[in-house]
Amino acid sequence: MKCIPLIIVLILLCIPSIAQSEKIDISLSEVIRIAQGDAPVALIAQTRLSNNYWRFQSSLADFKPQLSLWGTLPDLNRSIESITLQDGTEKFLNRSFMNTQAGVRMSQRVAQTGGLFYAGTNMRRIDLFGDISSKSYLSAPLSIGFVQPLFQFNQYKWNRQLQELDYESSTKRYSEEKEQIAYDAVNLFFNLYISQLNLEEAHRQKVYADSLYQISIGRFEVGRIAETALLQIELRSKNADTEVATELLNYQTANQSLRNFLGIKNDVEFNLLAPDVLAEYDIDPGTALQYARSHRSQTTEFRIRLMEAQMNMEEAKKSGGLEIDLSGSFGLSQTAPTFFNAYSNPIDQEGITLQFQIPISDWGKIVL
Repeated sequence: MKCIPLIIVLILLCIPSIAQSEKIDISLSEVIRIAQGDAPVALIAQTRLSNNYWRFQSSLADFKPQLSLWGTLPDLNRSIESITLQDGTEKFLNRSFMNTQAGVRMSQRVAQTGGLFYAGTNMRRIDLFGDISSKSYLSAPLSIGFVQPLFQFNQYKWNRQLQELDYESSTKRYSEEKEQIAYDAVNLFFNLYISQLNLEEAHRQKVYADSLYQISIGRFEVGRIAETALLQIELRSKNADTEVATELLNYQTANQSLRNFLGIKNDVEFNLLAPDVLAEYDIDPGTALQYARSHRSQTTEFRIRLMEAQMNMEEAKKSGGLEIDLSGSFGLSQTAPTFFNAYSNPIDQEGITLQFQIPISDWGKIVL
């Protein structure tokens, strides 16, 4: 019996902060609002959704027009090289020249076909050094063209569809995470609420036990009760003190858990307001199944895995087989010894190319 007061004192010494904490009234709806908006787990979920959003936007940028500036400023070459003469013979000559070129190009990838369309303009200049120095310009005011693979695996089409599904899955997953946060907040709220009720009940039992003990002391002094009965009542009073200390510790632990979950750094003590009675809903199983298929991220993840399997199957079918590339171009060009004359009366130039590769035998090679 002597160790019981010592235990009570030790427990009370370990929890002095409750008496010094700032008390605030808070309701269940307020706890859910804070948890879904400012709690650390909510901020992590928001950051994850933001990362997925910008990754999706980055993937869409691959299918938007790309404007680039390119050039070689300069390419200086001084060396002895083999030159083919007019009579067909070759001779080593000392060459010294500088090649300078620059241009602007815009390209557009077409996801549905995997082709590439481009348009641009460029200028090239050659400077010869030595005994006979000269310079010349080659302009291409306009050049347009395309490159289109035929009967080949189109990685761009699949990537775009997969990125769209991945972002859709991430938005659904974010909604699920918010609901899970609300679920966890409700559990922590009621854990603290139950601890609060238990602590209040422990205080009431302590008041009752202390009052009974004081009355019993007077009855014992006048000989109305035996000493053993008084000791039993005294033990009940000590147990009430232990129960108060235990429930106070449970209350402090639950209060700290809720405070950490909500991300509140200040030392506060929550005074939970009684939650409203929730209404009952009659949910149709068919409607619940329909909503689950439409809004759960797991359904979209199933579609992603199915699409990846279809993509791998198509890649296996089209890889290592017939490969055909069709390309074409149209442009204007002119050459002259001066810059402005290089843009005078440009002549047109066209080109079309059809390249193919047909494997005849791979000697048992397996394409992975």
